[in-house]
Parts: sequence; C-alpha cells; structure tokens
Amino acid sequence: MSLKIKSCIILLIITVLICAGIIFNRFSDFEVSKDVPKEEEHTNQRIDIAALIGRWQRPDGGYVIAILKSHADGKLDAAYYNPSPINIARAEFLQKENKVSIFIELRDDGYPGSTYNLDYDPKHDILIGTYFHATLKRNFKIIFRRVKKD
Repeated sequence: MSLKIKSCIILLIITVLICAGIIFNRFSDFEVSKDVPKEEEHTNQRIDIAALIGRWQRPDGGYVIAILKSHADGKLDAAYYNPSPINIARAEFLQKENKVSIFIELRDDGYPGSTYNLDYDPKHDILIGTYFHATLKRNFKIIFRRVKKD
C-alpha cells in the first residue's frame, strides 16, 4: 500500500473518531438547556416558601417531585416518582435573602444517593439546577415545571 493511501486511511479513521466523539458528547447528557431560561438578576423580594408546594415535573421524562409541606427547620415533606415512588432520604430547603434552594437525596434501588440541587425561579415558576446521578457519577442540568391542575 502506498504512503498516500495509508495517509488517507489514517485521516479517515481520525475523522470518524472525531465525529463519533462529537455525536456521543451531544447525546450523552440529557440536559434540557434549551428549556432553561437565561439567568437574570433576582429582585430583592423575599420568596414565600409556600410557593414551592405542589407537583413539579421534568420535561424530559416522567420524573415528578411533589412538595407537600415545608417546616420552619428547613425540612420538606416531599415525594419523588419515576413514575413509581422512589424513597427520599432527605429533602430540605434553604432561604437566603431572595433565593430559595432545594436539596433532595434519593435512596432506593437504582438510586444510591442521587441528588437534586434546585433553585426556585419565581419569574418562570420553575425549579432549576442539577441532578447528580450517583451510579454514573455525573451531574446533569435539569429543570422542573409546575404541573398545572385542570
């Protein structure tokens, strides 16, 4: 085989590997970044924790967080469904000035300590943040939209 043909084959292999890497990287995360609003300046208005009460669903699947009640000590009564119930080991909120953050830790079969770290965006009425997939040891950008009642 001539040097020219070997060079073309090597170049073709490199091109295929680069394209495969781009495709894998593009589809390996289940980010919903196109649905995530751009960060904007927060107002100085304090958010009422009661605004968190309700059902929230991820647009990329049947994942649902139901926030049932908040307590003065920062604990949340919450449930998680995919679509069956998944045990929540810990659910808490933290309010600092004009920002409310939620932390949820899952402990169940297939969920060995996966966590959600979410911020409430009152302007868009969404929960936005990251999901740590404990099995894959990866973070994913996600959002939850409020499930509207009919």
